[in-house]
Amino acid sequence: AFQDVEGKIEDAAVMIDAELSRRPGDTGVEIVTLDHLSAMVARLTSRSTQGKDPKWAEWNYLRTIPSAMKDIICAKYVCPSILFHQLSGEANSAPPWADLDHTSASLCRSVGEFVDWAMVFGKPTDDDARLARVKMSKFRRIKAMPYGVVQIDGEYGTVVDVSDKYE
Repeated sequence: AFQDVEGKIEDAAVMIDAELSRRPGDTGVEIVTLDHLSAMVARLTSRSTQGKDPKWAEWNYLRTIPSAMKDIICAKYVCPSILFHQLSGEANSAPPWADLDHTSASLCRSVGEFVDWAMVFGKPTDDDARLARVKMSKFRRIKAMPYGVVQIDGEYGTVVDVSDKYE
């Protein structure tokens, strides 16, 4: 399974290299974003689960993607990456004030095992304020941080930090 993931991540590196070759020589990579893991995993499992349990394959892919990104993309371009993944159905049905964690991830509680930090956005309120809780649920090399509160502004999901109003 890890070879399948490595192959997809290597494909991304080839696409990045192709894009860099079309740009000026001093162009570099500052950050790589993979949005979203579930879509990538769905494609991988649809092609490679002959004779395997699809749930096991999904779990295994989700668990290995962060390591492959770190080893292949981040190491090559000396940059961080951001990986987006869905929370589980149970977590998504929790109220806006619920205490969520990255281990509430859909299909694989250990998707955050090999990441340096994880951020979780809770469900927004249904009123005009559109407030949501934000939590750094995993962090390395920095001190623990309290929940934050953001206001979702507009249809494109711009978020505004309003934590100081809800301490």
